[in-house]
Amino acid sequence: MQNTIITRVCLFILLAYVAHALPEGCSWVNFRTKRLNAWNKLVVRTGFLKTCQFVCEHHKGFKCRSVDFSPKERACVLSEGDRADSYLRDYKWNNWQYSEIQCKDEGRNRSSCLLVGPVGGNIMYASTMTNNIRHHSTVQQCEAACRQEQRFFCVSFNFRNSTGMCALQELDTKMAHLAQVPTFDYYELNCDPGVNPLTWQPPALVAN
Repeated sequence: MQNTIITRVCLFILLAYVAHALPEGCSWVNFRTKRLNAWNKLVVRTGFLKTCQFVCEHHKGFKCRSVDFSPKERACVLSEGDRADSYLRDYKWNNWQYSEIQCKDEGRNRSSCLLVGPVGGNIMYASTMTNNIRHHSTVQQCEAACRQEQRFFCVSFNFRNSTGMCALQELDTKMAHLAQVPTFDYYELNCDPGVNPLTWQPPALVAN
């Protein structure tokens, strides 16, 4: 009985430490019934989410950015990717949930960054994201959808004004070239210091 009490006290001390283990400006963000697609790296056995997060924070083999966790399976899956690298899929079995580390200065989550564009007659063509199309939108509604997207980190969108077609993207002009499509405009969320939306131009060369 005494050993059980000591174990519980040690666990509480560990959890209190975990709450302050992240660098300043960083925190954990959680999503229930979700898992990260195709970025699972290492499985650790534990029944506690905080312990799972602690292991991620202190893992040395690779930079751990997120975890999938199931208390029912006592499974903690470490990943070096997050929603900037892949997307969340529904997973409603065995109480799985997804957690990731977000840091304000890292710029992976751009939901609060400045909208720049349009780049007329161009689209981001290299995206492989599925189920990212919205119809009958305005530019403002498309921007709001990009900022609020939770399945992946939306950083840009293609917009067709004549039909209101809005295609959310996980890539920007620093990651891939634009392609010329006369009926579309391209916009992106840009976190560069001092960026001016009136004069901004994409850094990548436009692909023909």
